Amino acid sequence: MKLYLRQLVSARESLQQFGGEKLPVKLAYRIQRNLRKINNELQDFEEARLELVRKYGKQNEKGFMEVVPENMEAFNADLKTLLDEEVDVDIQSIPIQDLADVQTKEGLPNAVAPLLLMNLDFMFDGEVAK
Repeated sequence: MKLYLRQLVSARESLQQFGGEKLPVKLAYRIQRNLRKINNELQDFEEARLELVRKYGKQNEKGFMEVVPENMEAFNADLKTLLDEEVDVDIQSIPIQDLADVQTKEGLPNAVAPLLLMNLDFMFDGEVAK
């Protein structure tokens, strides 16, 4: 599946949030599998992002690299270019109906945050049953 790196960054955060929820085993497996593939793809992205930090930054007093204010605009432009890169990831689609059995940590049934669904839209197939 062709996706932009920015989609994968958002998807990883959303998939990690699912980790704290009670999921049916089949859904948990598919989410874990997709997360592993996304993490593998984002390793290269993270290396490139850190290279940009080194290019536009310098070491602070605590020994960490940080982008200096005068380079922030150039850094953000290069980061945007990187995030707009399209990659091909073997994502397993998940029927949207599989979310019907999801419970939140608080025990709320059928509760999935809209932002999670928006960030993972490419991963789900079908329509919600009425």
